[in-house]
Amino acid sequence: MASDPTERRLAAIMFTDIVGYTALMAESEEKGLRVRERHRELVRSLVERYHGEWREETGDECLSTFASAVDAVNCALALQAEVDDELQLRIGIHLGEILVQEGRLYGDGVNVASRIRPLAEPGGVCVSGEVHRSIRNQPGIDLTSLGERELKNVPEPVAVYSVAGTAAPPRPFAKVSPEARRRVPPPLPWAVALLVVIALSVGWWIYRPLAASAPIRSIAVLPLQNLSGDPEQEYFADGLTEEITNALVKVPGLRVAARTSAFAFKDRNEDVRTIGRQLNVDGVVEGSVRRSRDRLRITAQLIRTEDGFHLWSNAYDRELEDVFAIQSEIAAAVVGALRVELGGVRSLVEPPTADLDAYHEYLRGRHHLYTYTPADTRRAIQYFERALARDPDFALANTGLATAYTLWRGFGLFSAQESRASAWKAASRALESAPELAEAHAAMGFVQLIHEWDFAAAERSYLRGIELNPGLTDPHLGYALSLEFRGRHAEAVVEMERLQELDPLSPMVQTNWAAHLYFVRRFEEAAAALANILESQPTYQFARLMLARVYTQQQRYDEAAAELQSWLAQRGQPAQYGGAFTVPPEGLLGYVYAMAGRRAEALPFLEELQGRSVPGSNWPLGVAIIYMGLGEIDHAFEWLNRSVEGHSADLWAKVDPLYDPLRSDPRFQDLLRRVGFPES
Repeated sequence: MASDPTERRLAAIMFTDIVGYTALMAESEEKGLRVRERHRELVRSLVERYHGEWREETGDECLSTFASAVDAVNCALALQAEVDDELQLRIGIHLGEILVQEGRLYGDGVNVASRIRPLAEPGGVCVSGEVHRSIRNQPGIDLTSLGERELKNVPEPVAVYSVAGTAAPPRPFAKVSPEARRRVPPPLPWAVALLVVIALSVGWWIYRPLAASAPIRSIAVLPLQNLSGDPEQEYFADGLTEEITNALVKVPGLRVAARTSAFAFKDRNEDVRTIGRQLNVDGVVEGSVRRSRDRLRITAQLIRTEDGFHLWSNAYDRELEDVFAIQSEIAAAVVGALRVELGGVRSLVEPPTADLDAYHEYLRGRHHLYTYTPADTRRAIQYFERALARDPDFALANTGLATAYTLWRGFGLFSAQESRASAWKAASRALESAPELAEAHAAMGFVQLIHEWDFAAAERSYLRGIELNPGLTDPHLGYALSLEFRGRHAEAVVEMERLQELDPLSPMVQTNWAAHLYFVRRFEEAAAALANILESQPTYQFARLMLARVYTQQQRYDEAAAELQSWLAQRGQPAQYGGAFTVPPEGLLGYVYAMAGRRAEALPFLEELQGRSVPGSNWPLGVAIIYMGLGEIDHAFEWLNRSVEGHSADLWAKVDPLYDPLRSDPRFQDLLRRVGFPES
């Protein structure tokens, strides 16, 4: 315990920062640095006079602590009285517990003070309710309630007040003369013993939580807030979040929550402890991005989810061209704070391209790809192609292009031939440019699986991706799908369990687990799992399609039809992933009507799908399935053959209960062999 100089105590915490500092630096770096230095000198001088302790300075921020809330508020008012039009400050003050470790400040009190500061008007001071209670009777100080505010990572609303008035002069420092010291009587023996007992008890209470805290072995990178004032910059904040995530994924022994799960908390003011429980992580990285022309201000902090303590924080004021260096510094700082070893990892962040404009086009493309709508997929492809026009060897842009052409193959955006050729070319170029890039192997695996029906090659690609980066979700997802397609359910479960560890809140991962339950004929469990997904993610249409399949097998045709009608009503909305290699929803709805004896309602869907002309799309599957429901098996096989010839076969056919009525027919076994499945 003596080797760990840690101190816990109550303090008034004051944060100050410069209003408009980023714009000031963009206007004149010399002027910005001069104003920042003046701010620091002023804070240091006044904090000392008001009996405080200057603690840290990061960028344009200064952090100080005081033993008295009255001193802190008077210091703040004195600061505001000293500034002018060139230097304007915002100040936030909170009274709470702090943890001092190796000269750095952590704890909930620091977090609350930092969240209160932005609520102050330029030239203003804001304080918490705890400070208000300490200063409300002080003469010369006016307090105005701003109501209770929800502050990020603060579990309960905080009462906030604005402060105005004139600072009282600093209290004189107390002096004790040598004569006074000599007049103090020596302590009695029993008093000494009592003080020792109290000290030991307090010391045990202070250090007990620290000793009980387990080392951080898992973290999540929460979406960085876009503070640029421009919604168009959202892609940049999201992109940086994912890049930092991908850097930390490389750290051996550190489990990093996947993007999908971390982004479930985007724009949500959740307490960090709640986030830790839901993601099953020991720590979170959070922060913000502010971009002004070619200047960046990125803040980041590492918080322990067990108790909300801030383990590390920093701010970076740089040029836009330094974006990769900032990512590297943040990742390295987090690793240093966690005290984990990098092993054989040479670099956490390697610039994926030397062309900064190509990088931004890539980030825009990825931002649109993740919305999973036809329109956004087209835009994603355009951005990836722009990136590649600037840098043809940009491997990540090629993996994005391959993914876009693969996942959306069956929706009529382009023919199977076009998407197959484009995806293969992009994935191949990615591997040529970056043979050690796990994302490139995952992208090639999806091309080999969905376009080429080469299950053995896809398996090798996925396993290589997992070997290169075990924390990346895409290779695990692809490998689980390839195992499931072939009926190797026990092995698929192992991969899905790993996926659930990495991405616990992903509706895609949860839906694939429900699909597994469906394939092994555990329909009640599958229906319950899918209903839970849709309760929390009502727009996730892949889950809706799977639930309709489950209801169909349970002969709950009205409920199955209702789910499919809901899908059609939301056609074009986000999260419609799941149809690139299986039956289209219109075909399923026609099948449901046919099975329910509602032939007149099934026929219009049959006619509509037969009239669609995009070659190689999955519409023939829909026609075949409706004919199955109508009992016209020869017609069903005719259209199943068309789907195989057009390279749009249903890769779930080997395991999907939907095809059980056809399994004894030799024609069905022949179809499976042509798709590449071993003989059943």
